[in-house]
This record gives sequence, C-alpha cells and structure tokens, in this order.
Amino acid sequence: MKKIFVFILLINTFSFVYSVRQYGGLPGYFLDLGVGARALGMGRSFVAVADDVSAVYWNPAGLSRLERGEISLTHISLFEDTYYNCIAAASPFNKNWTLGYALIQQYTGGIIKRDESNIVTGEMSDQNTAMFFSGSHPVNREIIAGFSIKMINKVFGSINKSWFGLDMSALYSPLDYVDIGLNFQNSLRTVFERSDDEDYIVPIKTRLGAAVKPLDDNLIISADIESVSDYFLKFHSGIEWCYRGMLKLRGGYDAGNLTFGFGLSYNNYGLDYALQNNPLGLSHRITVDYKFGKNVSKIKESKSQVEKYEIYVNAMKEIPVAVYHLFADRNVSVINVKIGNTTKKEMKFKISYRLGPGNIVEEKEITVPAEQTKNIDLIPVLTQDEIRALSVVPTPGNIFVEVSRIIKKEKAMSVFKNSYPVILLPYDQFTPQIIDAKEEIFNLSDTLVNWVTSNDRNLSGVLSKASDKGAGLNPPVKINGSDYLSQIKLIYDTLQEDYKIVCINERVAYQNTQRIKLPSDTLQNKGNSIELSVLFAGLLESIEIDPILVVFRKDSTAAVGWKTQINGKEEYNLFAATVFGEDFKNGISQGEKLIEDTGLQKEFKEGIPFDKNGIFSKEPDILILDVKKIRAHVPPSPYIPR
Repeated sequence: MKKIFVFILLINTFSFVYSVRQYGGLPGYFLDLGVGARALGMGRSFVAVADDVSAVYWNPAGLSRLERGEISLTHISLFEDTYYNCIAAASPFNKNWTLGYALIQQYTGGIIKRDESNIVTGEMSDQNTAMFFSGSHPVNREIIAGFSIKMINKVFGSINKSWFGLDMSALYSPLDYVDIGLNFQNSLRTVFERSDDEDYIVPIKTRLGAAVKPLDDNLIISADIESVSDYFLKFHSGIEWCYRGMLKLRGGYDAGNLTFGFGLSYNNYGLDYALQNNPLGLSHRITVDYKFGKNVSKIKESKSQVEKYEIYVNAMKEIPVAVYHLFADRNVSVINVKIGNTTKKEMKFKISYRLGPGNIVEEKEITVPAEQTKNIDLIPVLTQDEIRALSVVPTPGNIFVEVSRIIKKEKAMSVFKNSYPVILLPYDQFTPQIIDAKEEIFNLSDTLVNWVTSNDRNLSGVLSKASDKGAGLNPPVKINGSDYLSQIKLIYDTLQEDYKIVCINERVAYQNTQRIKLPSDTLQNKGNSIELSVLFAGLLESIEIDPILVVFRKDSTAAVGWKTQINGKEEYNLFAATVFGEDFKNGISQGEKLIEDTGLQKEFKEGIPFDKNGIFSKEPDILILDVKKIRAHVPPSPYIPR
C-alpha cells in the first residue's frame, strides 16, 4: 500500500515540474479530450480507474467492470464556436464478454475561407468524427484484457480523409484496493494520407496508471503517465470522494491544468460535470448517463477454474423502510445471491453482507451441491432506531456484499466483493408497489393499514378527553358503549374542538410513493384526507369499532368508514375525510354522497365482498381495506416516534 502511494506521489511531483509540448495537428488530436466528464474532473487520470461506459476510450478492459448496461451523452463547449459531443454505450454480452460502442464528433463552423489573394470567398467547417467498437474479457480474477477498433474521419472544407486504428489494453488488480491500467492506443502502425499526398504515421499513445481505493469505492486516488511516440510525456493525477453513493467530488491535475468536478446519481440516472482551467479560459464538460438491465455481477476464481463456479448478485434499488418489518413474511429479497457449482463435488461459501457502512456485518454459510445452483435471499438488519432516523427525505446508502469460498474448516478466500447503491425511503413514506432483488413485483396496497396506529400512546389522550366530554353530556355517552354512532361523533367532536383538526386540500398520490404522517404527527398539525382517515381509523380501532379505509384513486382522496353488527348483519358507514373540521352530520352526508357517486350502494348495503386478505378493489379507481382482517398480517407501525 505504501509503495503505491509513493508511486502516485512521485507522479504528482513530476506533474508540477515537468513542462510538455502539445500535439495539436497530429492525426486524431481531437480525441485527446476523451469521453465523459468524470475522467476530466479527475485530471484525465483514468486508465486504472475506468469502470463505467467511458472505458470504451480510456481503457476498454474496464468494460468488464460494468454490472449493467450503460449509455452516456457528453457535451463540451470549447472556444471559437467549437463543440465536442459524444454518445457511448456498453453492456455485458455474456459471462465472458462486455461490448461497447462510442461515437465522438468535434465540429467547428463559421471558418472564413479566403483565396490566394486573401479575398473572402465564403465559409467552411472542420468536422472530426470517431467511431469506437470495444470489447473486454476477464483473463482471470486479477487480469482483464480489452480492445477498441476505431475509425477516424476528418472533413475540412473539400477534404475528406479516414483512417483506422486499434487500441489494446489491460487491467491488473494485485490487491482488492489497487488497480494498474495500461492502454496502447493506435497500437498498429497506421498511415494517414494528408491532402498534399504526404503521409503521417499515426503516433502510438501509451497510458500507464495506478489507482488505490483506501476506503473501498468511497475514495479513489489515481495517477497516469501518458507517452505519445517520441514526442513527449504527460502526467495526470486525480482524486474522487464519494458521499453515501449519491454525491461525488473530484479534483485533478491535467498536464499543467487544474480540473474540478462533481457527480450526482439517483437510481439509474447520473449527472457528471467537470471544469478545466487552461490558458484560453474555462472549459465546461457535462455528461448524463443511464443504467439499464439487470444488476448482475460475475467473477471467477482463477484461469484454471474458469468454469467451476459463478456468482451473481443483485440488490434492491429502493427500500421503503416503513414496511421493512414485513419483508421476511412476504419473502421480499433485499439481496439476491446465486452461486452456480459446475463441478462434481459440493462447494462451501460464506456470504458477508450489510446495509450501510456503520452496520454490523452479517454472515451466512452456504453449501452448493455438485452441478447445482443455489439461490439465496437476504434481508440485512435495520434496527428500529435506525429506521426512525430516516424521517425527512429519501436517503442514499449502499448494500455491501462479499462472497468467500471456504477452502478448509477455518480458512476462507474472498472471491467476490461489491457494493450496490440503494435509496432508503423515510419511515412515513407509503409505497403501494416495490420491486425486490429478484426483480419480483410486490403489491403493498394493504400496508396502508400500517399507518393505523392504535398502539400509539398519543391516541389515548384523545380518548381520555372524549370520555370526559361524553360524561358531561345529557344523556352521557360512554366510550366502548353500545351506541356506536354517538361514540364516533364524540371522538370526532374532540378532534375538532380540542385539537382543531381540519383537512387541508392536498391530493393523495396513492398510485405512487407518498409521505403519510403518522397519527401522532397529524394530531399536532393539519392533515390531508388520507392522513385524517388513518388517524380516525386508529381511534375507532382503539375502542373496538372495526374501521375501513377507502381510497378514491381518480379523485385523489380518501375516506374512513366503519362496520357494525346490527341484528346479525354487517352494516357499513362512510365519513368523508375531506370535510374534516365541519359538522359531523355533513361528513356523514358527504360520505353517503361518495357512495352514490362512485356506485358503491350495493356493496355498502349488502356487504363489501373483501377477499381473504381484507382487500376489495373496484377497478380501476376504488380500493377498500378492512383493517381488522388485514391486521392479521399488517400490524401497526413499530416506528412511532418515542
């Protein structure tokens, strides 16, 4: 580790004292700008870092580091109406190959054209285009080889010339936190014919660099040496710091110029920006990228064991922690690991995993029978205190997974290690549908009952005030008495008079993820129709009246109702939460109007046909939840603030 840091320090020292000549005018000079804003932000010190789609240019061997397909668009605004644009795409092709493609174009328009007498005769343009086709193949666990075949075309006025080239590269990882990269660009002798019938020999460009990751992928320090045939040497160095997998800050030294940059990522989308300071002024570069396809990782132990086992890992992209306690019962997979054993003997592995950098690493040992594949689903531990801390905005985090092969009883060798970005949604954010690590879709509509918190001690204060209020009425009204409607009105009047609860006109985005305040928070403030419905339902459940919740998707509103047994028959009533704060009778009459307007007269008169899970859906706009039936598998939220 110390030797690597000394190597990088020496390169950085030379960077500040070594002056270099530029090589504008050589064939393909415009490609010196490279691909992507991330590399420029790190001073173009990227040959050992290359782990995204820009590896097509910087080091094609790095394409094997891609876990998913990726596409990026880059725009650079240069000087004198010159623009540089690039589109790059890459994706794993099979278990051995990852392929990529890039199209780069630099264009300068409005060039004044003059004749031999220096008389202006019009305008012309200069257009340089390059196309790359790249591939990458792991040789063994430590070495990856790559190549790029490229075609370069230059159009300058009436001149139109093209040439082809071949880049060959490699990545060597002697340690988990150390990478060494090498890229021979234009490795075959290529001749480029000038307009005056003279030939240029396209120079060979060699990039050699090292990168260290002392804090996994959260900190990268890199340095490169760049040699162009017999012309000169260039030095580059860079640093990248990552905060919680979402924000990256970068700085670099680019052969005499300082560079800066940052990156933002959310789910499958990314944005990178870089700024370079050079003698002509500031140069800006912007890249947007998108990741697609399954997040699949593969690794093999060594060249001699190429076909012995394979490891595939996938993780959830977004976790609604409000219902994290329900994942195990519903078989939701947060981490999915598949280990394939193609040998004729069983193999043993240890999986180490954690959610977030501060959590305890959990371990699970797995035995994979001969010639079989084992599928393992994991749910990392998140404590109630950790979940309660997620109360403001979606929080980016990382899921860490390491797989080790158990060679002897007490000896294990790490064969796979990776981290996966994840977004943790706050504990009060409702999500009606999720996709787990196995790419399975789970309907979580019934988990709205999670917000009906009859276990909340704050609700007992409401009931205590209602009981005192009822004792002073003539005739008195008792909580837990037989007169259901009088009890419900008493609780409503208490909320209205003592807590000043009113409904705010805020639409319910039930089809999408939505923040829903827990009842204890709604008591301290106003609430929308769904927040008031779960508050009222929790109070009804506390006095053993069976509540129902009704969501009207089309109108983006919600209502609360209740069912009672009268003469052995179930009867249903509905209260329109949108009129919370008005007279109780108006809420009842508006509820009856909702039943009529939405065509629910039959269901409320003859009985709502809930399924065995307590759900009734009148597609596409109405969802009704029976809290008592759902309660068997959806308890009240355990994350009520203390």
